[in-house]
Amino acid sequence: MTQALITAPSIHLPIEYKPASPSADGQDILISNKQKDAALEKIERSAQEFEALVLSQLLAPIFASVEKSELTGGSSKNDAFQSMIQEEYAKSIAARGGIGIADQVKTSLLAIQANQSTHS
Repeated sequence: MTQALITAPSIHLPIEYKPASPSADGQDILISNKQKDAALEKIERSAQEFEALVLSQLLAPIFASVEKSELTGGSSKNDAFQSMIQEEYAKSIAARGGIGIADQVKTSLLAIQANQSTHS
């Protein structure tokens, strides 16, 4: 069994894999790198989505305090779109680096995964 490492800030995540068939041209290494990249992207995406969710909840009181305009047809119509724009603002903030929640979540997920791979 071969072991590879994903490096994150001050964390080394061991990922074990078995190449289907060892090859002299290094094809098995390329497959492993693709798997590691896909796993890391999934963790980053999940962490960013979680930060967007938290930011959306933090933005809710701000949007609730904004006075409703009669130009948009009143509060019932505003409420339908208010949550959507609130979510989009949160996603936009998270995509641009957010407030650091995604980084902490990513670090924690990598540490949990590393801990599970060393205990199994």
